[in-house]
Amino acid sequence: MQSARAEGAEAARLRLIDTVGRLMEFWGFRAPLGRVWALLYLSPEPLAAAEVGEALCMSAGAVSTALGELVGWGAVRKAWRPGARRSNVTLYEAEPDVWKAVTRVLRERELPLVRDAAAAFGEAKRALAAEGDDARAAFERGRVETLAALARVGERLLGDVAGAARPDAATAANAIVGALAALTALSRGPAAAEVIDRNHARSVDDHSD
Repeated sequence: MQSARAEGAEAARLRLIDTVGRLMEFWGFRAPLGRVWALLYLSPEPLAAAEVGEALCMSAGAVSTALGELVGWGAVRKAWRPGARRSNVTLYEAEPDVWKAVTRVLRERELPLVRDAAAAFGEAKRALAAEGDDARAAFERGRVETLAALARVGERLLGDVAGAARPDAATAANAIVGALAALTALSRGPAAAEVIDRNHARSVDDHSD
């Protein structure tokens, strides 16, 4: 029989695991990936897939799929228990450097998406420029330029954060402040946002020297 204190701690642990799952789902990943990662992150020892499934009430297939994706993203790695003999059972542990895992996702998933969007906005702007100077084309060009400016701000912010080796507070704050300033400037038009973004880029380069 578990004591009331132990049961309370287990309930809190499961709530935390479920919370991470919901956060991962909000970020665009499936909730089971977050739950599996959180369980491994909280475990002082590597766990086998069967142990993960038992703890989270997940099927063997669901656990295998989640572990495969997490290993692919570098958020989980194969391991062995200290002092234990090697066996045919594969064990898994979470990447302890959370920042490393997060920035890899930003570099390999979010940043390419934003860059693709920026390229698409640029192509649309060039195509609309060839249509002439009628009122409809001019209106659309203005809207597309606003979207392009927003994409450039997003690319700058993601690049600053993903390029940082560690979550340096000054670097993160500077990136966020610069992005917010550029977003605010969008209300004055894309050209104003472009000026703010260029000034921010120079500021970041000066701090990196």
